[in-house]
Amino acid sequence: MFFKIQSFIVILSLLKSCECNELKLKIEDLFVDFINYTYVDEETFSIDIDYETETKSVMNLRLDIIEDLPKDIGFKMKVWGRAFGQYTVPTGINLDVKLCQGKLQAVIKPFMVEAGMSDTCPPNKGTYESHAMSTEIVGLPLSVLPGLHFLVESEAYSADAVLAKVRCYIFVT
Repeated sequence: MFFKIQSFIVILSLLKSCECNELKLKIEDLFVDFINYTYVDEETFSIDIDYETETKSVMNLRLDIIEDLPKDIGFKMKVWGRAFGQYTVPTGINLDVKLCQGKLQAVIKPFMVEAGMSDTCPPNKGTYESHAMSTEIVGLPLSVLPGLHFLVESEAYSADAVLAKVRCYIFVT
């Protein structure tokens, strides 16, 4: 019982010292497990993370969309927390939304603009490229304690096909 009370006091003290509205999520690593090459050119597709310093990284992207993307793109996401070095702790954050509607579009829009895409969602056919794109995500409607690590498993899909599956490791600063 004493341990539970002590843990609660520690968590409360962390919350008071946390300026939660200033938190940023930083992409630590990114793995594309699947991409549908019906819509994206397989030969030129490239996405990677460059680590400039221990605390700063940037993303490089090359994306050639060769076929019009479906208008009804959905986005599924499941978030896992890290404990004892393993990403096995369910956070309860599960999402299944339309990509081009609602608050999610406000989060992905800066990445689209920085990659040279217009405000059109989904993006039109064309070549999109960006070097040294910031990996910080600002403006998520979520408050968490700093110093946490998460694994985000996501899938973009339409009624006809899976478009991409991506795993993204995120650190809260």
